[in-house]
Amino acid sequence: MRGRSADVLEECHALQRRLSDSADKDKDLRLEKVDLQEALIKSEEERLEIAKALIDFQVEHNQSVAEAERTK
Repeated sequence: MRGRSADVLEECHALQRRLSDSADKDKDLRLEKVDLQEALIKSEEERLEIAKALIDFQVEHNQSVAEAERTK
């Protein structure tokens, strides 16, 4: 009987360790996900800034071309 109780207790401790390890991995994965989401948002903001700069440049270029056509 004692041996069986010790086995059950050891199994219980092993399951608690596995649960704790799983919780730690879950926490690490959640933190990594947050970091990746923040990096994605920053990247998207930079992409939008570049796209806006390109559009502003194209508008400025088109205005310059139109002005040059008017002065000919």
